[in-house]
Amino acid sequence: MNRILGFRSRLVGGGVAIALMIGLAACGGPPKWVKQGSGAFNEKDSKAFYGVGSVAGVRNEPLAWDTAENRGRAEIAKTFETYTGYLMRDYAASTTAGDFTKNTEEQNVERAIKTVTTTTLSGVRRID
Repeated sequence: MNRILGFRSRLVGGGVAIALMIGLAACGGPPKWVKQGSGAFNEKDSKAFYGVGSVAGVRNEPLAWDTAENRGRAEIAKTFETYTGYLMRDYAASTTAGDFTKNTEEQNVERAIKTVTTTTLSGVRRID
């Protein structure tokens, strides 16, 4: 973990651009880096982290922009560190009442996965 945080600090401190896509309104389609999706990229002369965030079906434009920006930031944060917790519950029961000739059986299986990302992003700028 220290290696990842140190790497991030070097890149951010060194003036590396961290880009965040808010939404796509261009007629020519999305830029190449948007099609690649979120992640860390090392191309010829530049290194960057891209977080692509988008939202559809929200008519309130300021809310849509904020939502897309937050989703893009979350994509960048997931590049650095993600915690995943897993829980599975398995329940089975057999009930007999009275004469022991009739019983009721039931079972229930549940699975829950929780993913959490927490990080501070410095030097992040959005690109429209």
